[in-house]
Amino acid sequence: MKIKLTSEILNYDNKPILDEEKKPITYRSIFITALNAQIKSEELKPEQKFKMFSLSVKIYEADEVDLNVEDLVLIKERVGLIFTPIIYGRVNELLEKQV
Repeated sequence: MKIKLTSEILNYDNKPILDEEKKPITYRSIFITALNAQIKSEELKPEQKFKMFSLSVKIYEADEVDLNVEDLVLIKERVGLIFTPIIYGRVNELLEKQV
């Protein structure tokens, strides 16, 4: 499934959500942050960490990326753990269209 990573994430008024530097947040930045974050109570196996790292590199290096169902599930899971409901909701809307 092809995902355009440079698309901006929109708020409830369909305006881009901005970061601390007043720059629009993209799906790329959300995916990479979610894949590289680890909750203190979470124990990740080395192979899980490597999978998340490899997927982060793939996402970082392209403006559009082809992801398989396993990648989409992992991204949704990580975004759900790390981010607010609006970010998770927008990611979920995007990825549900892909499945």
